Amino acid sequence: MTRLLNRASSVALRASSARRAFGAAPMSASDRRKLVEDLASRPSTPLSLQDMYNVGEARDAVSAATFLHGELPIRMAQRIEELRDLLGAEGDSIIDYYEAATAEIASCAPPATAGAERDFAATVTALLSDRTSVPVALAAAIRKLHPFELDRVVPARRLALDRDLARFFTARIGLRLLIEHYLALREPGQRGLIDPRCMPGDVVSAAAYDVERLARETYGASPAIAVVGDLDASLTYVRTHMREAVGELLKNAVRATL
Repeated sequence: MTRLLNRASSVALRASSARRAFGAAPMSASDRRKLVEDLASRPSTPLSLQDMYNVGEARDAVSAATFLHGELPIRMAQRIEELRDLLGAEGDSIIDYYEAATAEIASCAPPATAGAERDFAATVTALLSDRTSVPVALAAAIRKLHPFELDRVVPARRLALDRDLARFFTARIGLRLLIEHYLALREPGQRGLIDPRCMPGDVVSAAAYDVERLARETYGASPAIAVVGDLDASLTYVRTHMREAVGELLKNAVRATL
């Protein structure tokens, strides 16, 4: 817990220096670009599931908010630079979206008081509300830049693209996880998203039931999905993320089977 508080203070100081450099007034596009370049050059702070679990156990939403207040702009700025390298001018709409969101979070007052923390929570909640526009816009830009026919002829292009996209989306999932964990901490009686007794057997069984039902509704039939192994095993993990990943894997398997 002390280690996270130290990290939060350090990160907040770094972000504060960036805000002082560019001011609190509405930014022009060129100022936003300079802010992003400055933030992207700063190292992000590693954070383990154990760190997140410890904050959840302490139910310390303020520490989580303080950490995010400094850390999110840095991580988002790094994603912007990745998109710029990956997409060039085709990614302008996505980059503009991320730059505006980064500037908005960076301009939030430090969440040191109850009111400032509420305002910060509202800002990051709005950021989470759009789950699809970035992937859809990114897919459209990729289709323009990487025609399928050329990727078939030059497999190395496809492998490099897959690597770059995997890095971007993995980092994006990490961003959303940090925000979702913080927002869950704000709910009465909640300890965030980290479940110390997550049972994969239960998660997979629930996903299998839902996928079988969906297949019957969609195709009129479904293969039987057998869940085997140590169904009583447990581990510390993010149940919602496991559920979503397993569900997608099972849906793909069912489609391939029918």
